[in-house]
Amino acid sequence: MSIKLILAPAAAGKTQACLQRIQSLHETEPLAPVWVLVPDAQNAAYFRQRLSRIGGGVSVNVGTFRALYVDLLERQGLFTPVITAALEHRLVNQIVEGAYAADELDHYTAIRNKPGFIGALQDVFSELRSAYISPERFLAYTHISPPAKQELARLYARFIAQLEAIGWIDRDGQIWETIAALEGDPQGASHIRLLIVDGFTAFAGARLAFLKQLASQVGEVLITLPGVQGSSRAVDRRTRAVIQTLLNELSPMVSELSATPHLPPESKHLEQHILEPGEYPKIQASSPFFLETQNQGEEAREALRWVKRLHKRHGVPLSDCALFVSHLETYRPHLRAAADEFGVKIYFSHPDSLMKSPAVQSLLNLLEMPPEDFTTRAVINTLRSPYFDFGLDEKDIDHLELVSQMARIVAGQGQWTEAWEMLSATRRDAGEPLDDERQVSNPLRDVDLTALRQQFVRFWQVFDEIETPRTQTEWVAWLESTLAHLQFYNLLSGERDLEAWQTLGETMRSLILSEQVLGGYPVNYEYFLSVLVGAVQGARLDEPREARRNAVFISGIQHAAASRFKAVALLGFSEGLFPVVEHPDPFLDEHTRVDLGLDPQLGREQVNIFYQAFARADRYLLFTRPYLTEHGERWEASPYWLSAVSLFEKEAVQKISPNRVRPQAEAASPQELLFWAVQQQNLHYKDDDELVSSWKELALARTILNARRMKVPQSQYEGDLSALATTFKATYSPDHTWSASRFETYATCPHQFFIQNLLKLEPKEPPELGLDAAQVGSILHEVLEKVYRAAEDITDLDALLAILEDHAASVFAQAPHKEGFRPSPLWEVEKDQFIGMLRKTIEALYTESLGWTPIRFEEKFGISNTPDLVLDLETEEVRLRGLIDRVDRNELGGLRIIDYKTGGSNLSNKDLISGQRLQMPIYALAAQQALRLGTVEEGFYWQIRAAKPSYFKLSKFKNDELKGPQGAYMTTLNHIRRILEGVRSGQFPPIAPRDGCPSYCPAVQWCWRYQPRF
Repeated sequence: MSIKLILAPAAAGKTQACLQRIQSLHETEPLAPVWVLVPDAQNAAYFRQRLSRIGGGVSVNVGTFRALYVDLLERQGLFTPVITAALEHRLVNQIVEGAYAADELDHYTAIRNKPGFIGALQDVFSELRSAYISPERFLAYTHISPPAKQELARLYARFIAQLEAIGWIDRDGQIWETIAALEGDPQGASHIRLLIVDGFTAFAGARLAFLKQLASQVGEVLITLPGVQGSSRAVDRRTRAVIQTLLNELSPMVSELSATPHLPPESKHLEQHILEPGEYPKIQASSPFFLETQNQGEEAREALRWVKRLHKRHGVPLSDCALFVSHLETYRPHLRAAADEFGVKIYFSHPDSLMKSPAVQSLLNLLEMPPEDFTTRAVINTLRSPYFDFGLDEKDIDHLELVSQMARIVAGQGQWTEAWEMLSATRRDAGEPLDDERQVSNPLRDVDLTALRQQFVRFWQVFDEIETPRTQTEWVAWLESTLAHLQFYNLLSGERDLEAWQTLGETMRSLILSEQVLGGYPVNYEYFLSVLVGAVQGARLDEPREARRNAVFISGIQHAAASRFKAVALLGFSEGLFPVVEHPDPFLDEHTRVDLGLDPQLGREQVNIFYQAFARADRYLLFTRPYLTEHGERWEASPYWLSAVSLFEKEAVQKISPNRVRPQAEAASPQELLFWAVQQQNLHYKDDDELVSSWKELALARTILNARRMKVPQSQYEGDLSALATTFKATYSPDHTWSASRFETYATCPHQFFIQNLLKLEPKEPPELGLDAAQVGSILHEVLEKVYRAAEDITDLDALLAILEDHAASVFAQAPHKEGFRPSPLWEVEKDQFIGMLRKTIEALYTESLGWTPIRFEEKFGISNTPDLVLDLETEEVRLRGLIDRVDRNELGGLRIIDYKTGGSNLSNKDLISGQRLQMPIYALAAQQALRLGTVEEGFYWQIRAAKPSYFKLSKFKNDELKGPQGAYMTTLNHIRRILEGVRSGQFPPIAPRDGCPSYCPAVQWCWRYQPRF
């Protein structure tokens, strides 16, 4: 038996020494069996590639530790099935429930059913197994520990015992089985002539025990480690501890290579001086290789641009390029997006979770609706999913969304049932809005609700039988049948979807297998869903094999060891990204880790990881970091970045800002080239027809954008439709009948008038409990009308208040059907609030009305055969219609107009002066001229909620020389002339009101001049 430990700095020939030993062995023993153990498949491919260059690969096996376990066990005829992720998830869930039933859980009782807890336990068990910690040892260690650790030890013991009971083994338990097999057969590994362990920086307890057992049986063992024996450098600190452990456990003969690292000049300078105390001479880099970018997305783009440049201009194969990032899951979406745009093939060392598949996520969203009581947004999103066919087209789904909005459906099938019944009795056509208080529309007036409801039944049928408990196998069969019924499999498209489908199929088969192994019993839907989600979370979406060919390798920086590449980019060297912020383990604290020999979670030697990472590059090296956080704050550089930068002249660092003018030849995609060309206002590649065509389209877009940026809207893209003036003149001819609210809408924002009245678009808002302003206004108006009409003596306050509740109850009973909303528990609260509000307003109106007597309520003009209000504008006449809430008369016959408002905004003199509130003067003129009730002396808006009159009063109005009612009338007529001219000439510019835009404007979601009202 011979054990040799080879030490050398990074890139100093350790792997080459291993290859030479294989060569020399095969010169004397041509078919001598050799095993080479490396960290992962990427390193195995790298070692085989180097071995193929020198020849002599016959009888040489290159693989991971797991590959050797399997080989040794098969040679002894031993086979223990390895549990799948789904089986392990259910097994851990089962042992937790067993411990709880046996009253062995207290500390973890509250979280025992949480998927996150089950996953955390799996990680703890895996780490204990890897460290070669037996259940007996852990139980003994925690005997006098706090309850949390004792419970953890009992769960670990239950897990191992359950595995033994079913005759299966976990993945981390394979090494235990192999060690036991070798202990029982001293010749079990004697056929191996040479064992090489290359590319590792440390060995967990189980691997160390395995190597110790192997060393007593194989002919020769050769282990490599990066570092120098006796070195006091920070980069070698971790290696010193590993060397000492190997010396204690294996007693190897230590050999140090004297070759200098085979690195490019910049990397060599880093290798020699990085993080060393004191000052060292700065050297001039051949080109900038420290890039600072605005954010992580730009960082990913610059790294892949660098790779593409090397590939296209220097002939570096993509397969010889690697990116190592500080946090793989953070950078993965940025790198995917940039790679897709740049046309650069990439593949990741660690596959994505199956949860990241859009198809699988859509499936889980579908299945999670019942436990969440079918929230409306989830229902509509599922109906719109491209992965399901519910027999509904886009128009049907739009109508269903309108149903949910009108009926205020928040969640639950019951609310949908109530909505159908309510909407079927709702008035079909609300007609033209007479004022903004009662602007209740019915966008479903032309929809066949009965047919729509019948079509929607198919959606609910999916969940008809989920209340019946089933075995896991039966649930999987139900799910597969449901997916087939919804055409899920037929609607999958693209390679990623198909890969997800295959992985999902394997996951569901593993659920069936877990039941076959552990036994089946009926479970409810929620339990099956939790098991399925746990299994999906543990499943990985492997990259298609084709995607790995001639592609850039991407991995986390902690995995940057062994393999070498011509070009390496290291991403994420800002504070908090790398070195990573360390957090204690909530299950296994640092004291426990030290006692059991587990890797620490605090004080990890990340400097060694950094050292290994930059030493992976044979020729080209790049460091990148973001200089701004996602919130736009300054992001400081990592200490490793600062140490590395300090070794080079300032020209080695390049800061890339979005405003920097860059050569168009550096663009990595047509989209980027065009973007830069727009910035520079010049396209250099005028001989490319496709680029020129896109350039012309962008020129048109620039025209539109410039128009939108102008302070004063004045183009066809900003509501200037003067080219259609003839059409507008015909539509809004003198024969057209207007309402005050439409004039007010144009005065508030001409574009809102265009969107609302010409395009007839309506705002879409997510359903919420409670009524909207229009519904509240309509209900309160009707109650006041009924109370005053029914009173025998309108001037008797007590009589008015006495009949208030009865008439309010009558209105409230009809309101859901009449106004089109679904009663909710909040409605009961609102009714009481409305009665209290109306009581106060009747009392306040009584005080305000001394000397006045109500004579008319809800008085129409221009509606239902009542005369129009015809206003003489000198050059033409304009016709109006409306509904006056209340007309009072005093003892001298003078009139007072009152208009009820539930809100309190835009009720001052300046609102009439600006044209935003024209209703009162128009209604006063209607009372005088159309209804011929007498002369109006006063008028105001009554604020129902505040129980007080508006600041605006007709008698006190003043606008320069214009005063009182006549001044208000003249001001109103001037506004009407201006508005008519604007509408007929096609002028509909978006102009935000001084106090912000109303939330009910249909253009809120896209208007580029929208300003929210505060």
